[in-house]
Amino acid sequence: MATAHSGDSPQFTERKLLLCLHDLAGYARLAHHMPDREIAEFLNDYYALNVAAIKEAGGLVLKYMGDAVLSVFEPEHASEAVARMAQLARDVVQLGEKRGAHIQSGCNMHVEQVVVGEFGPEGERRHDAIGKGMNHVHLMGRGPGLRISEPVYRSLPNDARAAWDKVKPPAVYHFKG
Repeated sequence: MATAHSGDSPQFTERKLLLCLHDLAGYARLAHHMPDREIAEFLNDYYALNVAAIKEAGGLVLKYMGDAVLSVFEPEHASEAVARMAQLARDVVQLGEKRGAHIQSGCNMHVEQVVVGEFGPEGERRHDAIGKGMNHVHLMGRGPGLRISEPVYRSLPNDARAAWDKVKPPAVYHFKG
């Protein structure tokens, strides 16, 4: 998914992608009660769980943002990505239990056209995605749970749709499992 750039001007490409924002629900409480070194070790383990799940579903990690991981997938991988994020939520609970902490994950997933490329000044560029879809995925909800937008829901096979409740407005589906 990398985009090449030449000279001093970065090149940007518009692409439809499945955007995924995964973070820890209860992180502030956890961080308040745990020494910084333990938090760093916990986050490192949390990032490793995310990378494995994201790569297994054919995705790419764009960046780590404190207790959040932003990733992208090709839209045709939506079903696998949703399944892996549901499993990741269970894995995060287990990770917390191993460290004696009650922690859950929150995950928002949305498909939309975004601009991808290498952003930043020469020598400091980072691969990223920009656009209204990125704003949408951040605004879909907070707290524990897996939330998918209408375009993601519609891309799921019919037999996978029964596990979701529609919430209005806007239409966001919450996983019942």
